This record gives sequence, C-alpha cells and structure tokens, in this order.
Amino acid sequence: MRERHWKELRFEVKDDFDETSEEFTLEKVFSLNLLNHQEKIMELADNARKQLKIEVALKDIRYTWEESPKSNLDIEKQKSKADQEEFYCIRSTDNIMELIEDHGGKLSTHKSSPYYKEFDTKIDLWEANIAQITETLEVLLAVQGKWKYLESIFRGQPDISKQLPNEDSIFKRNNQIFKAEMERINKEWNCLRALIYKNFLPLLFDLNRQFEIIQKNLNQFLEAKRGQFPRFYFLSNEDLLEIIGQSKDPKPILQHIGKIFEGIDDLRYSEVGGRNAKNYKIEALISPEREFVDINPILVEAKVESWLKRLVNEM
Repeated sequence: MRERHWKELRFEVKDDFDETSEEFTLEKVFSLNLLNHQEKIMELADNARKQLKIEVALKDIRYTWEESPKSNLDIEKQKSKADQEEFYCIRSTDNIMELIEDHGGKLSTHKSSPYYKEFDTKIDLWEANIAQITETLEVLLAVQGKWKYLESIFRGQPDISKQLPNEDSIFKRNNQIFKAEMERINKEWNCLRALIYKNFLPLLFDLNRQFEIIQKNLNQFLEAKRGQFPRFYFLSNEDLLEIIGQSKDPKPILQHIGKIFEGIDDLRYSEVGGRNAKNYKIEALISPEREFVDINPILVEAKVESWLKRLVNEM
C-alpha cells in the first residue's frame, strides 16, 4: 500500500487518519468502521499488488541501465594497420539489443495497463531513454563502419591522400573527433551514460554526413579512374583502391592482375634507382600456363592507369 492508496481510503471513509502513527491501532481501525468498507479495501489492496509488480519492474529497468554490468558496451581496443595507433571500437551490441527488446516490450505492456497513469512519468522517461539509446547506437555503428573503411584508405594508402587532398583534410579533422568520442565511451562503458550524452547524437549525425560526402567523392574518383582505364571495372572498389593507393609498387597489383587480364597471371619486374628513389620496371608477362613473354620495359609510375595502358599495348 502506497500513500495514494491510503489517500483514496481516507476519502472513502470520509475521515482522516495517519496510518504510520503509533495511534493507528486495532481500536482505531474499528472506530473508523473500516469493516463497512471491505469491498473498497479489497479493491485497493488488489490494485496495490498489481501496481507493485509495475513498480518493481520499473526499478529493475532503472537498475539494469544505470548500475548493472548487463548494460555495459562491448568495446575492444584495436591498432591501425597503417601506423599501429590504438583506437577503440564497439565489438558487439547483442547484449544491448536484447535489453532494448526486453525492456521495450515490458514498457509497452505497462503503458497499456489500467495503472499506467500512476507511473506515466517513469514509463515515458524510460521509453524515451531506450528510444534515444537505440537511435544513437544505430547511428554510431553506421559512423564506425564508414570510419573504419575510410581510415584504411586515407591512413593506409598515402597515394590516395595525395590525389584527394580535400577529402583527406576533412577525414583528418573528423577522424580526431570520432576517436576522441570513442575514448570517452571506453572510459564510461555504461551504455546509458555513454550514449545519452550532451550533443552526442547531433555530433554523430554530422560525422555520418561528413563521411558520406567523402565516400561519395571517393566513388566519383574511382569512376573517373575506370573511365580512363575500363579494365578497372573488373575490380571491386576495395581492390581498385589498393592498387591506386600504392601505384608505384607493382606488388599490390599482382594480387589482382588475373582479374584485369585473363591471359596474364604474373609480371616479372626489377628495381631501378637508388635506395631513396626506388622504382620498378616491368620486363615480362607471365601467363597462367607459366609462359614468359619479354616486353619493352615499362616504368611503374604514380598514375597506375598510364603504365597499365602501356602494358596493354605490349601485351
């Protein structure tokens, strides 16, 4: 029985009493003629029992999100392949999604209960919290996916950065912002406090927009490269970026040469120049049947489509 139930009982018996005082004795019960209100008292007690279940459920939801390790984010430390710099990423959201589904269903049930009005503030608060956590987590994972893709390109392939200086500048700025936010989340761990954070969701929307702009410009850049050398259409974006990002090194292209040329399985090349200005020249074509065809040497240069065109002529 809560204060609201006693208040309703006082209204029913049309008399005032303090159920918490020492004077509220059995004699007082009889003097109030409470036995004449058995039906109302049974109704109040039944309501109190049913409302208690909602009260306990809401306390459990609050404890789970605010204090229980069940609501901790699954974060892992990783190292950048490009420079071995450490960063933090969300590894899995399975535990959080289970809580969202479980508690979302319970709150929906409580909201349709005839006792919703007694708990509307708390139910609405936790519905809003869970909705914001869901949205923030969804956008954060989208941003993390785009960031990982772009980080491997702009930090791992310097030639791409040189050919797309504006996009590289935008990525550098937003890269620092994203990594700083992930460090903050790693220190907090608790999903509620880490994600429902001042201006965090608008920041994520902006990061997502910036990364989408970079991706769009990157795709246009790759389409231009394919227009200059149509055999690049045989390659995925990832394969093409690997080749363009290390255009002066023939090793990366050897992994994909069979996709570009059906009759070429490998290239024979040699190093030219000194240690500080090392270059390569292609000297022979090698077929899948291991046939060798010597060609006029082709210098491997920055614009990969240029020396590949000469390779086509030699072929």
